[in-house]
Amino acid sequence: LSFSDYGEYLATTIKNLQPAGSNLAGRRNPLEGEENDDDDKILAAPLRRDEYIKLVANAERDEDTDLVKRLASTVLEKSQAVDESVLNLPGMGRTKCEQMTLIGRLLEENRETECELAKALAEAANLKNEVRSLLRETTSKALGIEEEL
Repeated sequence: LSFSDYGEYLATTIKNLQPAGSNLAGRRNPLEGEENDDDDKILAAPLRRDEYIKLVANAERDEDTDLVKRLASTVLEKSQAVDESVLNLPGMGRTKCEQMTLIGRLLEENRETECELAKALAEAANLKNEVRSLLRETTSKALGIEEEL
């Protein structure tokens, strides 16, 4: 709330000539703290310190209630997001034995791919050496230079 004590509240209300008061005025909660079934009853600015204290307490309670509702909603949303993420993890619908079989198959595929990659690397190195050799020979012939071995 914008007013920390009743004295400041009264001084500001009088200074600004606002008989309805501040953001505390117009609240629908009864000052006695009882539930109010009459939605048309709007409170005026509190005139006594005890009215102000009760009004501030009701306002703080309402703010706390709203905050708890927002936080609870956020927690539920995050919880649902986590649940969905867990359900979408690979292997969630498999048994441990099925997961281990899949891991074994993937490891074997990785080994095969590693061998293919090593062969491709060796072939690329051989081709590079052949190209360098041919380039050297062609350059030497074009320049009329004999290569010494």
